[in-house]
Amino acid sequence: SRMLTMLILAELVVFLIVALISLIWKDWLTVSVVVGASILQLMPLWLNRRGQVQASCLIFVVMALVTVTGIAMVGQGIFDLAIIAIPIILIFAGLTLKRRVFRFSVGFALLAVSWLALGQAKGLFVTHPIITDSLNLGYLTGVASLLIVAAFSIELLTSNMRKNLELAQREIVQRKQAEEKLRTSEEHYRSILETAMDGFCLVDTKGNLLDVNESYCKMIGYSKQELLSMKILDVEAVESELA
Repeated sequence: SRMLTMLILAELVVFLIVALISLIWKDWLTVSVVVGASILQLMPLWLNRRGQVQASCLIFVVMALVTVTGIAMVGQGIFDLAIIAIPIILIFAGLTLKRRVFRFSVGFALLAVSWLALGQAKGLFVTHPIITDSLNLGYLTGVASLLIVAAFSIELLTSNMRKNLELAQREIVQRKQAEEKLRTSEEHYRSILETAMDGFCLVDTKGNLLDVNESYCKMIGYSKQELLSMKILDVEAVESELA
C-alpha cells in the first residue's frame, strides 16, 4: 500500500512536469494525454487510501497500461520507447496481484500491444516520428519521465523485496534459536525426570498419561509403555489397590 502510494505520487509529479513543458511548447495532444492519465491515477490512489489495496493495484496497473498506450499512440506507435514500461508494469502486477488477476493484467497488456500494432498498420491513429522540433519536445520529455518513473518503480520493488528477504532470514534465525532453546529445555526436563528418585507423571486435561519416569513405573508396577496407554483414573485405582 505504501509502495503504491509512492508510485502514484511520483507519476503525478512527472505528469505535472510534462504537462507544463507541453503547455509551453503548445503541444496540446501530449497535454491531453498527460492530463487524462493524471485523472485516471486518482482512482487507485483513492481506493488505496480506503484500504482496498488489491483493487487499487489492479486499477493502477490497468491505468498505467492505458497511459503507456496513449503515449505510444501520440508517439511512434508499436515502436515507441514507452513500450518498454509494459514489462515493468507486469512485474509490479506479478508482485502485488493474485494469480488470476495477474493473468488478467497480462491479457490486458497483450491487448494494448495488439491494438498498437494493428491500429498503426490500419492507420487508425497517426504516429509522430521523433524530431527535435517543438511539436515533439513534450513527447520526448514524457518518454524520459516515464523511464525515470520506471526506474523508480524498480528501485521500490527491489528494495521492498530485499527488506522482505532480510525479515524472512531474521525470522528463520529466531525460529532456529527458539527450537534450540526448546530442545535444550526438553533435554533438561528429561534429565531431571529420569534421574529423580520420586515418581513423576505428566497428564493432559483428558486424564491421559503423556509421560512417566522410571521411578513411577517401579512404584506402580507397570512398564512405561503400559502406563502411557492408561488414564490417570486407572492408575489411581491401581494405587488404591496397592495401598
